[in-house]
Amino acid sequence: MLEDGRTAAAYEARGTDYREWRMALFENGEWTHGHPMPGTVNRTVVDINGEKVSKVFALEPLAKQADTAAVTYRNSQGESVFAIAKNLSGAAKNQNWQVEKTYFNVAKAKLQMKPVVAESGKVEAIVVNVKKGASQRLYLWHEGEFRAN
Repeated sequence: MLEDGRTAAAYEARGTDYREWRMALFENGEWTHGHPMPGTVNRTVVDINGEKVSKVFALEPLAKQADTAAVTYRNSQGESVFAIAKNLSGAAKNQNWQVEKTYFNVAKAKLQMKPVVAESGKVEAIVVNVKKGASQRLYLWHEGEFRAN
């Protein structure tokens, strides 16, 4: 259920040139597809060099009302990137983000991330899934670094 009471279902849309989360909404007795996820319409992300990122896969705030988020995106060289971004105004409702630190770039790979959330609702860690060809690896990012096996 969305905040306004509408019924919605999220799904990952994939194509040769894109991969993004979208929503299907149930309104007036029927489903409509292709709606943007809440909070993504006016969101902008700029990379560490100040270039606007056009393909954001996911942006996950690291705590409630936080000004820091984990982000996965495709950079201008076509690489998939996992990074940490800061909210430019520090306000939770502001959707303007600046990449502060890039942890890795991977060519010809797909990235997915899943937050590890504590009972308090705070994101404690991020599981990053890197899929390149037939291989797939999971990494745990916690307290600013990737944890060893």
